[in-house]
Amino acid sequence: MTPLTLILVALALQIIPMALVVLFYLTRRGASRGPRGFAYAVEQAGDEWRLLQLERKVDLLLRHLGLEYDPLDLVGELARAGQTYQAIRAYRAATGASIEQARRAVETLQRGQAQSAP
Repeated sequence: MTPLTLILVALALQIIPMALVVLFYLTRRGASRGPRGFAYAVEQAGDEWRLLQLERKVDLLLRHLGLEYDPLDLVGELARAGQTYQAIRAYRAATGASIEQARRAVETLQRGQAQSAP
C-alpha cells in the first residue's frame, strides 16, 4: 500500500464511526427538529465519540499493565450488599440490557446467594 492509501484508510477509520454516531443521534432525536436537532446530534455524537476513545485507552492501559476488569464484578458486589437498584443500573451499563433483563439477572444473583448462605 502506498502512504497515501494508508492515510486515507486511517482517516476513513476515524470518520466513518463518527458519522455513524451522528446518524444514530439524528435518528434518535429526530431530523424534523431542523438545525437545532442536527447541532444536538453532532454535540452528543462528539461526547459519545470522546467517551468511546477514553474507554479504548483505558482498556489498552489495563491490558498493558496485565490487569483485568470485569464490570459484572461490581454488579455482584452491589447485589450482595442488597443495593438492587444500583446493581440493576450497573448491569445495564455493563451489558446494554433492558431494565427487565437486568432486573431478572440481579434477582437471580441475589437468589443464588441467598440459597448458598448457611
